[in-house]
This record gives sequence, C-alpha cells and structure tokens, in this order.
Amino acid sequence: MQLQAIGELPEGTAGKSLTDFKDAGRIAPWAKEAVELFVITGVISGSRGMLFPEATSSRAQMTQLLYNILAK
Repeated sequence: MQLQAIGELPEGTAGKSLTDFKDAGRIAPWAKEAVELFVITGVISGSRGMLFPEATSSRAQMTQLLYNILAK
C-alpha cells in the first residue's frame, strides 16, 4: 500500500466493516486489504449497503475519496 510507505494511512473508526456490505465478496483479493481499511476508517462508506467494487467510479466519487483520505 503506497500510503503505508509514506506513513499516511488513515486512522480512526467509522464503526463499519466489510461484513456490513452485501457485495464485499466481490472485492478483488488484491484490493481487499485497502478497501477494508478504507471502510473501517470511514474513507469510503458505500451506498445502500453496497460498495459496488466492480463498478466504474465517477470523477466525483474519486474526488470525494481523495478528499476523505487527505482529511483523515
């Protein structure tokens, strides 16, 4: 994880885990660790109980993700 290499992993807890999302089993194995960290810390929150890991992200979604990472 690149954020780990520069000592900038997000911290905190949002009170959620991957098990809270119906489609968590669809997360690619190579991405699972990062997605789990982002869910736990509240960087990503999903929508309607799903993360949509196979969907294409919009620019607005990526902007929000980057903002959330930098704000943590």
